[in-house]
Amino acid sequence: MSTCKLCDKEKKLLKKSHIISDFFYRQGNLYDGHHKLNRISVLNFFKGVFKFSRQSSGEYDKNILCKECDGVVIKQYEDYTRKALYGGSLADSENPKFKNIKQEGGVGFTSICDLNYNKFKLCILSILWRAHHSKREFFKDISLTDIQEKQIKQYIKTGKCSSDNEWSIICFTYLNDKKISKDLIVQPNKVKNSNYILFTFLINGYFFLIYDSDKEIPEPIKDCRIKSDNTMKVIHVPKGKGWDFIKLFCGIN
Repeated sequence: MSTCKLCDKEKKLLKKSHIISDFFYRQGNLYDGHHKLNRISVLNFFKGVFKFSRQSSGEYDKNILCKECDGVVIKQYEDYTRKALYGGSLADSENPKFKNIKQEGGVGFTSICDLNYNKFKLCILSILWRAHHSKREFFKDISLTDIQEKQIKQYIKTGKCSSDNEWSIICFTYLNDKKISKDLIVQPNKVKNSNYILFTFLINGYFFLIYDSDKEIPEPIKDCRIKSDNTMKVIHVPKGKGWDFIKLFCGIN
């Protein structure tokens, strides 16, 4: 028996708890026909070294969550986000509506309304929170302060986020660029300066930028964050710029 990181109770903890929600692997066809992941170092990819490794599951860790916290509390946020992104039966009030908009200069975005603010945001924040607690090498760059960890944990437990000015989440996608495979999950990164901390996750064609606050976020993208009025704008990475974004997130010059 050990202490669950979420409910703080002495319980039997799971030996395999996914850090990045498993539906991203399944829905993104990241598994091959034998339910294996083909993994390659992105740095090696850019060097032209195509050496793949195979593993039977996504990134998971042990002794973080109990069965209830993983399979009930966090699962409700994952189930909603899976259906919101990839389709599924949802109540009309939280069934997102999408509209693609192309602005002058060729930069486009997808405008989303009726997106459940709390459930979607908590799914993404729960990935950040689990990555912080993971001892996997893949998440070595992700760390929260004690205050940040307790804040996000409280959100997950209660099902209620703060205002959209705190822990702002902005999403980019390169899925419209057919030259780049969407089947990528890249090692997360952390960027820190004097005004904010930024965590970046690239998962299955989506770039999730998680700011600890909205200070100094460039105005053109600040308005795109998921908002408490249940709206969000997913920014389309311009064609031909997808690899530049990937290298930027991986810290590759």
